[in-house]
Amino acid sequence: MTLCWRSARGDSTIITRRELLAASGAGALAAALNAVLPAAPLGAADLLTPYIKLAGSLDERLIIWWLKGQRYGTVAAQATPLFGWEVGRFYQFFRQANGSFLLAMFQLGYYTDTNTGRRLERFPNPITGVVNDVTHLVRRPAIYQYTAAGRFIPALNDSVVRYRSQVSPVSVNGDTVQIASSINAEMLSPFPGTPNRCINDHITVTGLRSDLLDPGTPSAPAALSYRNVEPWEPWMKMGNQSGQMTSWATGRKLESLAEMPTGYLEMARAVHPWLIRDPIETLAVQVQKIRNLLAG
Repeated sequence: MTLCWRSARGDSTIITRRELLAASGAGALAAALNAVLPAAPLGAADLLTPYIKLAGSLDERLIIWWLKGQRYGTVAAQATPLFGWEVGRFYQFFRQANGSFLLAMFQLGYYTDTNTGRRLERFPNPITGVVNDVTHLVRRPAIYQYTAAGRFIPALNDSVVRYRSQVSPVSVNGDTVQIASSINAEMLSPFPGTPNRCINDHITVTGLRSDLLDPGTPSAPAALSYRNVEPWEPWMKMGNQSGQMTSWATGRKLESLAEMPTGYLEMARAVHPWLIRDPIETLAVQVQKIRNLLAG
């Protein structure tokens, strides 16, 4: 991992992950960032703290990721547009004494018609020629952890075959800061008789240096960029068809349902009204488990 700073003149400063970790977390990131961000000091923070300020919050407020994009089917290096997709991820973050964060999260995502943007119920598969019944993307409320080393730990460890994640590199250009994170994993399929799911997710959050350096800003406004590679959805019934899906999406971090696009809310209220009605209520059981753990 590297931290790269590029000035208005075009010159740049590179700080390696080894250099960032050399101080064993005691202000390594602060020193590194302050070397290229000559402003108010960040304090004794590691890479995770500015990432959480951009991607989530240092306090317990509701955080929403809203993303909208496109999925493609790739066979023999030929990409075929399949469908759009629109997703909301709903979070509450809790800082632990050891520098890590616990979070409660659920996700509601919907596949859409590429041309109309409407929620898909039946999908005419251009690769197989078969019309499929569509199953949309849901992650039920669960607890996750970002470790102090910037690794994202899934809640369902018994479903994990292989898992690697990391928050890495920081890029600073003027007042714009970007921090990337990635997940590479193999998970047991929840559908009997289907292959394990391989996940390759890459997310970049973008915000302002001035917000990261402001101690009074626990949650910095942020734009989101997402891309991934993954196998065919089981409901597509691809059989032994070679290939995979690739996806992209862009969006932003929000803090209330009132900020979410009307089209997304219409889909969520039609399919999962009991989950979208009050996200904080939906997360309440997992949040209480986290509070009990922290009080423990």
